[in-house]
Amino acid sequence: MKFFLGIEIVRKALRMPCSTIAKNAGKDGSVIVEKVLMSPFEIGYDAQRDVFVDMVKAGIIDPTKVWIYIFIYFKYIVFLVGCSIGFTRC
Repeated sequence: MKFFLGIEIVRKALRMPCSTIAKNAGKDGSVIVEKVLMSPFEIGYDAQRDVFVDMVKAGIIDPTKVWIYIFIYFKYIVFLVGCSIGFTRC
């Protein structure tokens, strides 16, 4: 049961950045999030131009920078996962 609760928490956490960006652009965050979820994987919301675009082709997401951040923050992620596993077994 805790597993499914954890999944729901992660789902909500992943929606929040998109919703916040849409709200800051003056749009309804829940509507934008649903449109993004129904779109193909590479499509996202460009709040500056108020359109849905391929995030890599539009230059919003740079795959090189994503991998750099993954390597930089990997140790923190491993630490957090290890701690959360340890706490759930107590």
